[in-house]
Amino acid sequence: MNRVVRLVVIVALVAALFGLGVYADATEQDRWPYPTAETLDENYGQYVGQETLLFGAVEESRGGTAVIEVEHDSGTFLMEVQNFDATVQSGGTVQVFGTLGADYTIDANRVVVVNPSALSTWYKYVISAVAASLFLLVFFRYWQVNLDTLQLEARDDG
Repeated sequence: MNRVVRLVVIVALVAALFGLGVYADATEQDRWPYPTAETLDENYGQYVGQETLLFGAVEESRGGTAVIEVEHDSGTFLMEVQNFDATVQSGGTVQVFGTLGADYTIDANRVVVVNPSALSTWYKYVISAVAASLFLLVFFRYWQVNLDTLQLEARDDG
């Protein structure tokens, strides 16, 4: 393959990836059957009694209830979660599926802990960065990029 064909293939793959991103954004509403946090904040009363799936940071947890802060594009609001059965610290992130009640309450059918504490997100980023760095270190220990031919070549000393 010559250089022009490789560049055309790379440009076509990047364009296809961009197109998939545009398609996913354009069809998001069709693939998400629940009211979003944005629509709940704008007109909560219209959705009382419906099921929804929300993500939020735990503000406080007591007994079988918890208060979570739900974030969306234009702000946040607080939800009281009833039947809260997860073990999570304040600041941790949960996913709640349940039926919406009056006055920003949700009767949870299922609560899943995404991050048990606020530091879990940083831990995931640090571990991912270390793993990616180790992979690149090992990869480029045995391979090199030839800029003249735009090819990966095995190192002679690898």
